[in-house]
Amino acid sequence: MQNDCIGRTSTYTQFELITRFKDLITNGSMYYDPQLHSLSYIRNRSSYLLATVLAIASTYITLNPSRQLHDNLFLHVSRLENEVIKNNNRSIEIVQAYLLLASWSDIPTVLSRDKTWTYISRAIGLAVELRLDSPLPYGVQTDPMYCPSTHEVLVRNAHRVCYLLFIHDRVGLQDNR
Repeated sequence: MQNDCIGRTSTYTQFELITRFKDLITNGSMYYDPQLHSLSYIRNRSSYLLATVLAIASTYITLNPSRQLHDNLFLHVSRLENEVIKNNNRSIEIVQAYLLLASWSDIPTVLSRDKTWTYISRAIGLAVELRLDSPLPYGVQTDPMYCPSTHEVLVRNAHRVCYLLFIHDRVGLQDNR
């Protein structure tokens, strides 16, 4: 699913954007496990999550002075999103990408085009299908990385996603969404 847009972005630029994203935007506290989510991990696991992180990080001029790169990355995210839906792909990384898009997408010019709650509902649906709230989530059991040494970090990653979805769901409930 990866195309020229990501391929033309140098590894150095990708590394810088992801590092700054973790340090400055998410503060490393909620969305990612620092033991797990390196550039190589994200790149190998999900081009959709990689493109989403790069697109969001490129939003900030101090991290990326090129508006063209930002526009190309968000266009690429949109194309990948359509492929994810069309191919019925499911993974924890896709849920994480939806959460990021719900939290940090560009502000639409017309509020009726805001997709925040669309992303949240897709993320919740995938989380239920992957049974991310169970003690040993299905998405973790079927993970090629799963073994006794990675058990704790993979389960913690799945449960972190569930907690974030719970928070978004409660906020939506308060807003009558």
